[in-house]
Formats: sequence, structure tokens, C-alpha cells
Amino acid sequence: MAETEGGSEQDDVSFLRTEDMVCLSCTATGERVCLAADGFGNRHCFLENIADKNIPPDLSQCVCVIEQALSVRALQELVTAAGNETAQENVVSKMDQMALANHFYFCFKF
Repeated sequence: MAETEGGSEQDDVSFLRTEDMVCLSCTATGERVCLAADGFGNRHCFLENIADKNIPPDLSQCVCVIEQALSVRALQELVTAAGNETAQENVVSKMDQMALANHFYFCFKF
């Protein structure tokens, strides 16, 4: 692809940067869900079901903005420091483990 002044078109779709907006989904449980939050700045997250054909998901709640990227080592320290988890947090933890394979963990602003 031809490069433009701001970088190639491939760069725009291959890399996540701070302030990028993403939607996270997890299929580890066999259910199709997205990580969601009620309102901007809310730190309380929940899993939004995206598989129900009768009730479409509210994707506006599922869009996250990358605020900070952490190294794998920083993520491992956070996971090690974590205590017991609820079932819902366990699913989010599995998503964190999947992020380990990509070498970075992203902190999100909802």
C-alpha cells in the first residue's frame, strides 16, 4: 500500500493506540458477550449478551476507549495481586489472559 503523510492505511488497522475505540468480546464461556459499562467514566463493568436475536445488544455501552497500555509484566503483577474472583470477574480474567498472548494489556475508559 502506498504510504500517506500520516502513515500507511495498514498501520491504521493493525495497531491499537491510546484514544482508539474498541469493543471487547469473549467466547471462553460458550456465550457471546461483550464487556460493557453504564455511562462514561463508570468503573463498574458487566457482560452484555450479544447472542439473543430477540433483544439486540446496546453496543453504545460496549465501546471502550484505550486510556493506557501496560506491559505483560505489569499485567502479571496486577493478576498476581488480585484476590478471589466472582464468576463474572473470572470471565474478565480469562479475557486478560487472552490479552497476555498479544503482549500488552490495555486499560480502558468507558
